[in-house]
Amino acid sequence: MGILDTIIGGVTRNVTSGIQNTVSNAAYKATRTVTDSAGKTVAEKMKQATINPDDAIKKITFSKRPAGGYDLFYDMKELAPINASDLKLVQGKQRLSALMPMKIILRPKHEVFKHDKVVTTIAERILDDMGIVQ
Repeated sequence: MGILDTIIGGVTRNVTSGIQNTVSNAAYKATRTVTDSAGKTVAEKMKQATINPDDAIKKITFSKRPAGGYDLFYDMKELAPINASDLKLVQGKQRLSALMPMKIILRPKHEVFKHDKVVTTIAERILDDMGIVQ
């Protein structure tokens, strides 16, 4: 029985060790994921805090394109345009229901649009220019 006990004891220790390692790795990965997500959220908030919204709003201009849509400029540099097809999401809507789609259209155009005050103000100005009122 001594040999059999040794084999079973060794297998049991190996299985137990493997399970402990798997559980430890899973816990580490879960903790790491939560920490990374929280870090990204904090990093986004820090980036928003460094943007002065009033200065950013002054630097953003736009002009209507002849074929429809708008050209956006930030600090005299051209950003990606807003196409006429994008504007179909907001045309014919009330102002409040058109504001969110316009903000969604603007956000990927420049990092300054990640600041809520900036994106809301510029979206409202474009909606005013389009004639979408209360």
